[in-house]
Amino acid sequence: MNKLLILIGLLFLIEFGLCQIPEPLAYYDFEDEEGDVVTDKGPLGNDGIKDAGISYGGGAGASNSNSPGNESAAQGIDGDSGTKYLNFSRLNTGIIVTPQNSSIVTSISLDTANDAVERDPTSFILFGTNETIQSADNSMGNNEDWTEIESGDFNLPDSRNTPGTVINLDNDTEYESYKLIFPTVKGNGNSMQIAEIQFYTEEGGGGNPILSPFDAVIGIHAAADIPPFTGAPAGSSPNTAASFNDNKIDVPGIDLSFVISDEGSYTFTAWIKPTDLNGEKFIFGQTTQGIHNGIRNNSYLHQAHWGADTNGATNLNDYLANDEDGWIHAAWTYEGSTDTGKIYLDGVLDWEGAKRAPNGSGNLIIGGRNGGEKGFVGLIDEIAVWDIAVTDEVIAGLAEGLSPIGSNLPFQITNITYVKETEEFELTWDSKPGKTYSLFYNTALDEWESDIDDSIESEGDSTSYRFNNPEGTNAKKLFFRIIEN
Repeated sequence: MNKLLILIGLLFLIEFGLCQIPEPLAYYDFEDEEGDVVTDKGPLGNDGIKDAGISYGGGAGASNSNSPGNESAAQGIDGDSGTKYLNFSRLNTGIIVTPQNSSIVTSISLDTANDAVERDPTSFILFGTNETIQSADNSMGNNEDWTEIESGDFNLPDSRNTPGTVINLDNDTEYESYKLIFPTVKGNGNSMQIAEIQFYTEEGGGGNPILSPFDAVIGIHAAADIPPFTGAPAGSSPNTAASFNDNKIDVPGIDLSFVISDEGSYTFTAWIKPTDLNGEKFIFGQTTQGIHNGIRNNSYLHQAHWGADTNGATNLNDYLANDEDGWIHAAWTYEGSTDTGKIYLDGVLDWEGAKRAPNGSGNLIIGGRNGGEKGFVGLIDEIAVWDIAVTDEVIAGLAEGLSPIGSNLPFQITNITYVKETEEFELTWDSKPGKTYSLFYNTALDEWESDIDDSIESEGDSTSYRFNNPEGTNAKKLFFRIIEN
């Protein structure tokens, strides 16, 4: 994919195209998707059909409220600081309670529970309503019209089973029922817990207590709205990603039998953000056996042809521990004419070796293998598929953020000038600020051992370099290659 200049006698013929990344069989960026059809943004229209469990995020949250049987919302108002209310949904958990009589709440007291400090709540929102409660236990608690009374932060003591933290409220409105939500907790524990909640008719915990063990009370999880799942920030289309949880996209228009028979080749690439590296988590597969590439053997990129199985060299647990955003670019190629497989991690070759053609049959499956089993868990963005083994330069370009559609490689020769009088060439190419480049030539397009300069400093987005004809006027043919160091 490098630019070549062919010089014949004193007349030269420039033989190079735009050097674009080859058009893929399919490209899925998950932008602006609706329904179960996954649109191929490439030129061939190989749309996929996704399982219902694949999500792009966005929309209302769903309650995951869950409490042990003896630590339900009722234990939070039973008057016994030795018991507690615990909710495993942790953030935005709370209660809806209907006291025996309508009341005006002007203060709240909270008692710490017996267990881990990081479970203690640190903020609250109190609502009131005079409607009949329709919300079910462990629901979102939003089946009524609620009026916010007050919200704020508080600081419970780290000492356990300690009563007496009081929050005063500016409220003079009487309500029949109340919703108390704890949006945040102290740490990264597995739950929210509180030993005792009490409302009072006067500030400072004075007047009459309002709650009793006989009140109707339910636990709730006021789950926040789900934002769209953001794609790979270093990719070319970072707005949206797809969340997989052992689900698949079926692509009936891409029959992979060409790889199994004859000497077919392939390239599969994707940005991935795995959330489970354990066991087998495949990303690319077929309807029946055959190709199954993804993550295997507890955190290695893996290329498998149903019996011809190979790990990459890098343990992803270790690799991702030092990664800022959790996204990696993964790629697999197979050259059928030489039976050579390759695995790439973030644009760098992670394994290369002999790989026989796959056994199996059927069309492309994304998100699993063998019809959809042993699937990937996490986010995927910018899936691209080719029926050729693309070059190392293309893989590196994709990992640096190039789009699989219509992109040129990062640096291309944009102008070549030959000055006959001085026997000088001047080459101009697309470059990157802060980089250096090496310029090579040869006379037979074989080995690139002759370098003209191996430390040409970038001039910004475009760089020009002038040099003498390295072979003199007798040269019949010259080839030039520029490589980013």
